[in-house]
Order: sequence, then structure tokens, then C-alpha cells
Amino acid sequence: MGRTFASLDLVQLPKLDSVGAQTLGTEVIAAAKGRTLASNVSDALGELAASHRALQAASARRLPTTASADPARTKAADAALDLTWSALFDFLRGWSKLPDHGNAVIADNLLAQVFPEGLKFVLLAYKLEWAESNTRLLLIKGRELDAEFEKLGATPILKRLREAHKEYGQALGVTSATKAAAANATMRDVLEEFSAALRHYIVCVAASVRRNDGKSAAFAEALLAPVQSWTTPGGQVAKTPDVPEPEPVPVAPLA
Repeated sequence: MGRTFASLDLVQLPKLDSVGAQTLGTEVIAAAKGRTLASNVSDALGELAASHRALQAASARRLPTTASADPARTKAADAALDLTWSALFDFLRGWSKLPDHGNAVIADNLLAQVFPEGLKFVLLAYKLEWAESNTRLLLIKGRELDAEFEKLGATPILKRLREAHKEYGQALGVTSATKAAAANATMRDVLEEFSAALRHYIVCVAASVRRNDGKSAAFAEALLAPVQSWTTPGGQVAKTPDVPEPEPVPVAPLA
């Protein structure tokens, strides 16, 4: 059997469930925000973002709700969650407007990670907004960003946000997103498509590294940092491949 160069064979991803894939996708997309990318890398990122949106939409559509979901309570909880996310966004934007202050760098970094597309997600349908909110809160926890928010004095807002998100989920009657996704074959298809898009993106980024060019290698490392540092639910860092030493094309091992 000869060599193969398919992204499926070149890249070994950590095991991802629906929630993990949504969180990792958000981190990878945020890592590329504001960067100038080669055309093939940009195209691959676009495909990844599209598959990520499809994954979030599929997950939200399949969130089970109880028969006791209260429309009036849900509307009030939705408004409270919207306002709290907006308050956090405005707080970070305020610090970011003071470039001569050290906190501006922290705020800019948090904005890029937590709000890569601004506040558009709070305008989505109830369950999809819950999924987007949940993904961001998981990202904050997984990336251990609480300390960064504390430096800015945003801990009370973050606490209020988690409370509002919990109330929103209870008002919707939402149960475990992971359990809902695992029981649905369509969800598995969407998750596989996301994984394929992520593998392709990783290959394109790795292939952009030029020989004897440390800057291109460092750039690729920054783009793939979320994948390389991804932590599995068990608390261990997943064994994902590092960006290879600068080579024109990644080479798969002999079969």
C-alpha cells in the first residue's frame, strides 16, 4: 500500500463530542481573527467556520426541552442574558479604548476569544443562543480566563453572566446538549463534517510553513495553538501533532 496524503490520514484529532467540538471550533476561529492568511488557508478557515455554524445549529435544534418550559419566564431570562452578555462586551470594549493602559491588551485578547463576531449571537433563536452562550462559557472555563477577567474587575459581571445563563437554560427546559447530540445520527454526520474541515484547515496551515523561515512556523503555531493545547475532559492535554518543522508539504508515514 502506497503513501496517502489525505487530511484524514495526516492529522489525528483528539476525541471530540458536540460540546467539545463547538468550543474548540470557537477557539480556532478566534485565533485566526484579524490575521492575514494565505488564500488556501483563508478558504479552509471559511469552510471550518461554515461547518462550525452547522454544528452549533444542529446541536441547538436537538436540545430537548421539558413540557413545563415557561414562555414568559424564557422571554425574561432571554432579555437578562442578552443584557449581561452586552454588559460584559461593553466593559471589555471600554478598556480596549485606552491603549496607553496595560488592561487594554487584556481586554483586546478577551474580546478576540470570547466575542470573535461581536454580539450577533444574542439575536439568535432561543435554543441556538443558549448553545452559543454555553460554548463561550465553556471556552472561558477551558482556557482559564477567569483570572484575566478578574484583573479588569469584571468578576461580578462574569458571575452574573453564569447565573443568567443557568436561569435561561432552566427556563427553556434545556437538558444536556451532549446527551441530546449523542442520540442523533444527523448530529454525528455534522460532527464528522466539522472534524474533516478542521483536519483540512490544520493541513493547510502546516503546509504554509516555509523552509528556513521561523516567522512562518511561529505564525502557524499561533493559528493551531488551540488544537495543540486542547484539554480532554479527563484533564489531560490531548496528543495532537505539533506544527511540523518547516517543509513544503507534510509527509505521511509509510503505511
